Amino acid sequence: MKKEIVSAYGKALLLFLLIPWLINFFVPLSIFLPLSSTIERTRPSTTQMNIMGAVLSLIVVLCYLLLGKYIQEGMRDADESSVEKNDSKSVKEIYSSKKGDLLLYSLASLALPVLVYCLQNILGVTEGPPSINLYQLPVVLAIGPVIEEYLFRKVLYSYCTKHGIRRFVFLSALFFTLIHGYSVSVAAVVMFLGRFIEAYFFLATLYSMYRIIYIPIQMHICWNFSIFMIGMFHVDTLAPAAFFTISLLVLLYAIYRIMKTKRLMIAEGPI
Repeated sequence: MKKEIVSAYGKALLLFLLIPWLINFFVPLSIFLPLSSTIERTRPSTTQMNIMGAVLSLIVVLCYLLLGKYIQEGMRDADESSVEKNDSKSVKEIYSSKKGDLLLYSLASLALPVLVYCLQNILGVTEGPPSINLYQLPVVLAIGPVIEEYLFRKVLYSYCTKHGIRRFVFLSALFFTLIHGYSVSVAAVVMFLGRFIEAYFFLATLYSMYRIIYIPIQMHICWNFSIFMIGMFHVDTLAPAAFFTISLLVLLYAIYRIMKTKRLMIAEGPI
């Protein structure tokens, strides 16, 4: 049994971390390398480069979608009835009964990037404001969150359920965080921790509690939208200490609410 679990963890590492990382690395390389001489010669405008970047982002997340479909095909013969029952919870019921909490979690997902960038400014380790151009917005605010949550929450949860892995929340948060690129710097460490907190509490934990994919998608969109707004208006440089304090308080209260709700749900029965 232990050997099967170790094998399952190894396969999860391959499917949900190594392959997505390779997609992130080789897809841009395979597209831009053949075009590098042309780009250097023609010197395209900033707008053209932004459009190319948006197309590249779209291709990457579409590769995630294909990977998720491939993994699901491999699990098609498994008995996933328990997962299907959990997934069949009424979305309307959850959103009507938990609208106050979900609003709080959304505010925390908006506040967390502000906290991260303000902390970078306070520490003097900022690498500059985030840059998401307008051409990337459809991917950043719609397509990307839907596909990434499908792969790293829905498909990974099904995989963990099938293979008896009890560390879905941790694995989901860790894999999701690691596939995003980081430099070797203090600023990157701060960003890594912020993204891991978001993925652990507001993406993976909420999905494990409610089994409704729309909830982590909503939180993911809030995170991305906040990063876009920070880049547009440089919110993190206006009053770093004040914004950091407010964001931290919102974040801590939201995490407290998540943990309290989860304890209540566990006391009422398995979740």
